[in-house]
Amino acid sequence: MSKRIVLIFLSVFCISMFTYGIDAWIRINQLGYLPNAQKNAILLSEAPQTIKQFSIHDALTNEELGTFSSVTSFGEYQSFKSTYILDFSSFKLQGAFYIKAGLIYSPTIFINKNVYLGTADFLLNYMRQQRCGYNPSLNTICHQFDGYEVTGDDIQKTIVAEPKTDISSSSKVKSSLKKASRKAETTELKPLKLIDVKGGWHDASDYIQYGATSANAIYQMLFAYQMNPTSFSDKHDAAGKVLPNGIPDILDEARWGLNWLMKMYPSKEVLYHQVADDRDHVAFRMPSDDRVDYGWGPGDGRPVYQATGKPQGLFNYKNQSTGIASIAGKYSSAFGLGSELLKKY
Repeated sequence: MSKRIVLIFLSVFCISMFTYGIDAWIRINQLGYLPNAQKNAILLSEAPQTIKQFSIHDALTNEELGTFSSVTSFGEYQSFKSTYILDFSSFKLQGAFYIKAGLIYSPTIFINKNVYLGTADFLLNYMRQQRCGYNPSLNTICHQFDGYEVTGDDIQKTIVAEPKTDISSSSKVKSSLKKASRKAETTELKPLKLIDVKGGWHDASDYIQYGATSANAIYQMLFAYQMNPTSFSDKHDAAGKVLPNGIPDILDEARWGLNWLMKMYPSKEVLYHQVADDRDHVAFRMPSDDRVDYGWGPGDGRPVYQATGKPQGLFNYKNQSTGIASIAGKYSSAFGLGSELLKKY
């Protein structure tokens, strides 16, 4: 009899756990909310849910502080059977809280008038981390031999003459290399021009550098400062080291990019737009350990693409370029706003 009671209890318990083990989440702004600002959370559920209200509780005492019916349903979304927006804009208390909707709980929510202080400067950590030439985050130098001027035609001829260069693990790229290497004996190479383009930033997850995206990043930083100058502090010097220099850090970072952009536009009729190419994608390594061989020896300089107005790239992997106005316009915008905001320094 006792065993039967235990089995019944375990069965009920397991059924209850299955019932309440709902695959649902409440997503919030993890940074926090301002007391008087719009405040929304998103409820996502992989099982159908009917949510008509939710409550907010003190994160320390679990005390219920209010119940809200400001719920908007958005139905199914991808793998989620139910999605809702939970609006708690009318809740203006400051502190640490959580939302409860049915059996679903949110992470801790922070509401404070100072919740965003310092966040603008915090974002600059990423930019300093991506610096090329000298990296203050790692306190190391890299890519000191950049680079050799090339155009789309030049770089393919160089690759043909150096068929051992490892572009990528891609079978399509390797196949292209094999076909191109057959022409190596008849290829003539013109002398390459060495230019100094040290500086700037590496791209998101590799060490290629792009003038167009860098110019856009520079402009966005300058524009952010122009619109909200009091949001930025001075804790770093121009090299990115923790040492105030009397200049807002965001302007230091923008100028780091502008100095590189000037190297990429050395004269009126010469505009460079890219350093390195997809041969960069050989392995994960630290920037100071980058020894990719672009045809001149491991780590001995990278190709610097001149904007020609024609498609460029490796073999079948070409861009769709039909001119240089878009690139030039981005450079010009960065130079113009930079000149205006940096002249006082």
